[in-house]
Order: sequence, then C-alpha cells, then structure tokens
Amino acid sequence: MNMTCVERQYIPIIRLKLNCEDPEPINVGFANIKPDLKCGDTYFEVECEDKAHYGLGQALAYRYGGKRAGLIIIVINRYGEIVKFLKWVKRNFDLKTMVITCKDNNCEVLSI
Repeated sequence: MNMTCVERQYIPIIRLKLNCEDPEPINVGFANIKPDLKCGDTYFEVECEDKAHYGLGQALAYRYGGKRAGLIIIVINRYGEIVKFLKWVKRNFDLKTMVITCKDNNCEVLSI
C-alpha cells in the first residue's frame, strides 16, 4: 500500500531528530527565501520524494545566497530511486544530502 507524504507533518520530527532550528530568511539579492531547517551551519530544504526536484532548486538558491546548503528527502515509497538522485546531487552540486525514511511518526535519518 502506498502512503502519502505531507512535508509539514515531518519537519517537526526531523527538527527534533537532527537538533535543528528554524532559520531566518536568506537574502539572495532578488528575494528573501526561507529554508525549512538550519542544522548547525547548513541550511536545508526538506521535500517529499515526489517533489525532490523542487528541493534541489531551493537548496541551490541557498548556496547562491552564500550559505552551506543541503537537501533532505522524505521517503515513503521510492527509496532506491531517491538515493540514486541524491548521490547524483551530492556529486554534481556539493550539497549535503540526507534521506529520511518514515513510517507513521517514526523516522530514520540516513546520510547519502
């Protein structure tokens, strides 16, 4: 059975699990953009697996704004495909990447 991912339900869980904080917006010259989380010195965009490509663009905008950036993808159904995508992202864009596998409110963090 395929489950549905709702990003806003998982961000508080991820925030606690990774000891992150709510970041201030980043000025990129033409806009102020707000990352989902700040974990240490890294600003993360969090997306569900079906919107991973949107998260890549947002994370790159954080880098453009002069910040260390990362991409966290919440995986419910497509683990193999997302890991392949995140390895490509890490190799080509030098972003910190993580997969969060969640079932109900139990989440496991895997660095890629």
